[in-house]
Amino acid sequence: MGIFKLPRLLLQELNKMVRSFWWNHKPQEHKVHWIHWNQLRKAKSQGGLGLRDFSNFNLALLAKQGWRVVNNPDSLAARVLKEKYFSNSSFLSTKLGQNSSYLWQSFLAARSLLKEGLVWRIGDGASTEIWNDRWLLRQSIYRTPISVRFLQADTKVSNLISSSTNQWKRDLVYAMFSREEAECIVAIPLSPYPKPDRRVWRCTTSGEFSVKSAYHLLTEKDEQLNGQSSAPSPSKPPWTKVWNLNVPNATKTFLWRACLNGLPTRDNLMKRTVVEDPACPVCGLQPETVEHILWSCASARDVWSLSSRKLQKAGPLFHHFRELVEVFIEALDIKDLKVFAVTSWLIWKRRNELVFKHTLQHPRKVSQQSTYLLEELQQVSQ
Repeated sequence: MGIFKLPRLLLQELNKMVRSFWWNHKPQEHKVHWIHWNQLRKAKSQGGLGLRDFSNFNLALLAKQGWRVVNNPDSLAARVLKEKYFSNSSFLSTKLGQNSSYLWQSFLAARSLLKEGLVWRIGDGASTEIWNDRWLLRQSIYRTPISVRFLQADTKVSNLISSSTNQWKRDLVYAMFSREEAECIVAIPLSPYPKPDRRVWRCTTSGEFSVKSAYHLLTEKDEQLNGQSSAPSPSKPPWTKVWNLNVPNATKTFLWRACLNGLPTRDNLMKRTVVEDPACPVCGLQPETVEHILWSCASARDVWSLSSRKLQKAGPLFHHFRELVEVFIEALDIKDLKVFAVTSWLIWKRRNELVFKHTLQHPRKVSQQSTYLLEELQQVSQ
């Protein structure tokens, strides 16, 4: 088999190691979590970093072993497990008995995930129960029919198929089910040469299990439990364009954090009770939010006034830095977009030098640094 369930404490420590990368510490050893872990787990195209949850990934690996037991019942490993643990039942229905090995407990721990992704593909209908198995595709979701039951609970799908033609008994189907369900049923293709029903994995086009699809299925379930949608919101900026910019990775990561309000500005620090005064350390006139320090602060405007005309023309009033990025990604060409990204990063570095070293660079020097860095990147990419 080759895959064992990692101890829970070890998984927790591994997750902590990944999360700790995004913690900032102040002298009193207080931890500030700037980006939520659920955000980090999302794909980069959805505003995350695509970091794996080790516990979920481990379950996906274990589910693969369960898939092998279900789909290769004649294999030596499957026969040994059946003889020892479920001789009178099936892998999907057996209960955890006493004195079960750690390996067997690990397999059963991932069984719920396997059940979530398994569906029946109809052949002759002899193995699939109408009312108890998931075999009906409706709005991209496999489920059992919900019509009033005219037949016994364990009735097979084969009762809906003609034994002579191996095609659906359309009159019976339309009489038993709602019109919507009936149309879904008769749309299921049947071969004129009967084949046994088989279980397939609904999360891949091939029907074969993959660890990647199982991990994403588990992530989607977690998001649904937390009240989050698994689909990307159309209001979010096109993150792919940000990550594909030909600028240093530190700059792209910075821009991503700024869009998510994940920078340690004094306004954010005050919300986390780290500081008492939210005033901008540069101008001292407004609370230091991300959009203020990077864009609307008079000191930042001095830097932007030395940049390209398109950047100069953009107004200073944006409620959120992400809104500014959304506008620029749609309006600017790649060259100006790179200038915006690098200059924003340098403005933040300039702010940090003032806070920690008590020196403030001249706006022209910041603009020159941006130009020099972009020219170097251009030379390297040629």
